[in-house]
Amino acid sequence: MIKKVNSTVELNVFNSIWLQCWEEKGYEAEFSEHVFGRYLVSNSAGEHIGVFEFKKLTHSLIDEEFPFTSFAFIKDNIEKTLELDKLSILPSYRGGKVLSEMLTHMIKVAVENDISYFIALIEPKLYLALKRFYKAPIQKLGDVFFYKGDNVVPISIDLKLVINNIENYDWYNDSVLVRIKNPTGYE
Repeated sequence: MIKKVNSTVELNVFNSIWLQCWEEKGYEAEFSEHVFGRYLVSNSAGEHIGVFEFKKLTHSLIDEEFPFTSFAFIKDNIEKTLELDKLSILPSYRGGKVLSEMLTHMIKVAVENDISYFIALIEPKLYLALKRFYKAPIQKLGDVFFYKGDNVVPISIDLKLVINNIENYDWYNDSVLVRIKNPTGYE
């Protein structure tokens, strides 16, 4: 299950997961003030196993690290572009379908909020997995560079391509395992 963070307790769990994963990788911690949404990922036993967050490009500092807005398709869609950040899965839960569930939920967020692009600075291995295994329409926007403790790849994902061709993505699983939970129940 994937749930939007709605309380201080959930925020503390969210922070503990990404901080643990970032410490493992040797990354420099960076807390975000303005977020579009933070999400907790739980397994079927109810254990919190992963997290991710989105930031509106207008509230993000990512352009200071790489000039994403120098690309016309991003500049022309600033309000429809989200930065994907803090994508983290605890080590003992990596593999399996966790990333597929996270990607499915990210697509749901994009559909519900009319988002056209995700941008991010991600590890080269994750870039290759998204490109080769998940067959995501991911575009490498520049060369690999060192950032906050590791090499990263600046990328964009064209969400309209995913949404308009969703049947082509084996990882997309809109099932009861991946639901958007709000305070009043499941949507």
